[in-house]
Amino acid sequence: MKLTIFLPLLVAFPVQVLASWGDRSNDFQYCLRRCETADCVGQEPAPLLLSLRLTRWISSDNCKYHCMHEITSRDIALGKKVKQYYGKWPFWRLTPV
Repeated sequence: MKLTIFLPLLVAFPVQVLASWGDRSNDFQYCLRRCETADCVGQEPAPLLLSLRLTRWISSDNCKYHCMHEITSRDIALGKKVKQYYGKWPFWRLTPV
């Protein structure tokens, strides 16, 4: 019942949805393109650690993670605010050495 009322309203009043500030940034998009070109595309993509493959990470996820930390580390060193990426604050994943 609620869906039949909500759906026409959703169609009648579309809302613009934006990504998080970090993943919209030009620096992040450039880093992501550079990483995915180098590590994810081509004859032999860079292999992922077994622990990442077991937790269902893929090469593009790994690029997003590394670019997020590359830009966050730079921003902290420059005294800038830490940005959110994909609606979340930067995180550290736990992987065995």
